[in-house]
Amino acid sequence: MKSHRIILSVGALAFLLVPAVYIPSVAQTTTGANTQLTKSHKANIHDGFWSPKFDTWRTTTANDVLDKFEGKHLAATEQSKNNVFENFDKVAAGKKGEKHAGLPWFDGLIYESIRGIGDLVGQHPDPALKSRLDGYIDRIYAAQQADPDGYINTYTDLMEPTHRWGDNGGMLRYQHDVYNAGMLIEAGVHYYTATGNIKLLTVATRFANYMSKLMGPVPKRNIVPAHSGPEEAVLKLYWLYKENPSLKKKIDAPVNEKDYFDLVTFWIENRGNHIGLPLWQTWGGSKAEKWIKDQKYNEGTISNATRPSWGDYAQDSISVFKQKTIEGHAVRATLLATGITAVALETHSPQYIQTADQLWANKVGKRMFVTGGVGAIADDEKFGPDYYLPTDAYLETCAAVGAGFFSQRMNELTGNGMYMDEFERVLYNNVLTGVSLAGDNYTYQNPLNSHDHSRWEWHSCPCCPPMFLKMVAELPNYIYASAANQLYVNMFVGSDTKIKLANKTAVTISQETNYPWEGKVNIKVNPEKQSPFSINVRIPGWARGKENPYDLYKSNLTTAYTLKVNGTTVKASIKNGYAVVTRTWKKGDQIQLDLPMKPRFVTANQQVKDLKNKVAIASGPIVYSLEASDNGSVDKVLIDTASIMQISYQKDLLNGVNTITGKSASGKEFKAIPYYAVGNRQAKGYQVWLQIPQIASIKVNSNKVENKISKLIYGSNIEDVNHEIYGGFYDQRIFGESFEEPSTGVNFKDWRRYTGFWTGKDGEVTIIPGRKTHSDVKMNGNHSIGVEPDQSAKLIYEAKNLHNGTVIAEIKFTGRGESAAILVRTANVGVGNDNFDGYEISLNRSGKSILLGKHLQNFQLLKESAASFDPTAWNKLTV
Repeated sequence: MKSHRIILSVGALAFLLVPAVYIPSVAQTTTGANTQLTKSHKANIHDGFWSPKFDTWRTTTANDVLDKFEGKHLAATEQSKNNVFENFDKVAAGKKGEKHAGLPWFDGLIYESIRGIGDLVGQHPDPALKSRLDGYIDRIYAAQQADPDGYINTYTDLMEPTHRWGDNGGMLRYQHDVYNAGMLIEAGVHYYTATGNIKLLTVATRFANYMSKLMGPVPKRNIVPAHSGPEEAVLKLYWLYKENPSLKKKIDAPVNEKDYFDLVTFWIENRGNHIGLPLWQTWGGSKAEKWIKDQKYNEGTISNATRPSWGDYAQDSISVFKQKTIEGHAVRATLLATGITAVALETHSPQYIQTADQLWANKVGKRMFVTGGVGAIADDEKFGPDYYLPTDAYLETCAAVGAGFFSQRMNELTGNGMYMDEFERVLYNNVLTGVSLAGDNYTYQNPLNSHDHSRWEWHSCPCCPPMFLKMVAELPNYIYASAANQLYVNMFVGSDTKIKLANKTAVTISQETNYPWEGKVNIKVNPEKQSPFSINVRIPGWARGKENPYDLYKSNLTTAYTLKVNGTTVKASIKNGYAVVTRTWKKGDQIQLDLPMKPRFVTANQQVKDLKNKVAIASGPIVYSLEASDNGSVDKVLIDTASIMQISYQKDLLNGVNTITGKSASGKEFKAIPYYAVGNRQAKGYQVWLQIPQIASIKVNSNKVENKISKLIYGSNIEDVNHEIYGGFYDQRIFGESFEEPSTGVNFKDWRRYTGFWTGKDGEVTIIPGRKTHSDVKMNGNHSIGVEPDQSAKLIYEAKNLHNGTVIAEIKFTGRGESAAILVRTANVGVGNDNFDGYEISLNRSGKSILLGKHLQNFQLLKESAASFDPTAWNKLTV
């Protein structure tokens, strides 16, 4: 018998004999000298920019969303069967097998809408709108009364009544039972806080009691949310009762708030605690779902780990505490990270803090777009690899909201202003663009460059409008904060509030500003008595020459900010992104901040390949865009970065905006509008990232020989068509007849590649993240966007047929791949996950299983066995 030894470096996004490059974490620990903040609730907003928008959202948008959930935008004959609220009436009536209006997660969308609109009503009382919400709450309450456990999920109740929590052949990842429950609990907390109404809070408490009894360590059930969001939601219920113990007497249900806290930590800490199957990316969604519905996870010994994996998509492939990069479905990922940060606020756990810090640093330092959006890839609505930031990326509005919530919680946890810098970025750009200026059209995807961007009246999955309402309704709580005898100004919004400091001094603080159109901010400080304390005024990174805390983006802004107290310039020290002014304050004192609003060009880090030779335009927190409505075709505009840009306010354009004008390379004037305002006039194209002229030159000094090389350039191909040099498994012969020659370092001439971009060094084989790999997706028309290597990347040895013998591979996971395999007795090999005949022996990255499968242009699972190995170390696999 002959033994063949193959050493593989296995990781991200390669799934047979494959994988990827090690990607080190960019996380920078920010927890050494933290100051935990307390939010100032319900600042009163009276602002030229924000107040008109809040009026629109509270009146037009709130009622538009509720109307459309009732189906009122449809023909009369279609309204009843599309009225989502009637689902609750059917459940209350004890009906089963009835048609359900909408998707399984529509309950959650209703609860999110009630939360957001309820908060708006609490800030600006609207009796008619509150009465409308109270009517919906009565119907929800009646629906819960139909179940003795307090369970309520209308899709599962009506369509799959035997599949509660995904049991008995159900699919929790689709049913959203836990997600819906979490959104109900969060709505109950918020609605009580905003209005004092305890009815929805009572429903929420009963449901939380039921889940607390059911889910948890042995002997309870190992059930975790397949869509995050419930983690922070249930923690809010814990905080509400912890801080208001007398409230328990008003609730018609027992209350033990510690049970709610324990449930939250169980959900977070049991991510990755499962049997290691199915392998979602290797098998594909349909096979994985069938495996779950066939209840294969219940075969064998039953333990607390006996549940299926929800995969990277749902942040469930490994423990969150081992996750160094933010992965999977971008909405789920950011909401889970928000929940982790919220728990850290309560416990100060180093493990939770470090995890949140790492995830945020990776998100902002390597995976965030210049508008604050996240989630580059349409498939699974997920994060792409580091520095994958294409101009036509997916960027769901809901993911932007999740990113904003995550950043705000990190600021609350650490007292560091950089988190509010990124909150501000996403709020003014990717969040604001989610709703039209009129308040009744919306966006789901938000690419930075688009040929035909358009808004929709309503959507088959209208998840973004409720998330939008949740976010903007929270803004009054994010403007100011405090810690001990320090007061923080986080956002520049015309507003006022009263804060009591630790020394018992009550301070009224207010702002007057025309931000973001102008940089002048006047802050009035009125303590009830003369008192010493510090005021921390956030100085945005972009105003200090730091466009991004990790230099993912840079700008050419050189103008400085100024800070005055009572008209006198002060040189305040900068601490954690804040200008700190410590003095004895008295009534009538004022701080004048003047931020530089001069238009600036923004460029991306050189590692962002898609944005080379491109610039974006920004002023203050706002990113600008060239829209075809103002400029004609914008596809081939080249920007003259040497020309001086001008900024001016146009009150009759797009409800009043600043516009920026400049020159293209051809001398033609361009006009840029805020990104959030695109798509409000007509469905025409726009560009955020703009091409600049490329000037290339090569200087050759032929007078001196620096080195001598062979006639082969190792490890490279040269393609004359595109004038590119890129890595491969061949050498280019400079003087010779053959375009491809065998590589001189590692011999791959006996192997055939079936997709994937491979490299080899020192006997190890690695697949590098996708380059020139594209997928057609539907975004208001067909668009081709870059994605990672597909799941079928394979290397097949073809030099000779091996019969009876032994093959040995050493396998180590260094990226994000879900599995890696040796393929034997292969034939009829082609591109595609299952496009070959043969056998697969694979290791799962969880370190918990080994799998034997058979392929005949399909996949048949022959056997799965439990295993225990360290996926980050070399593991010898012998076949």
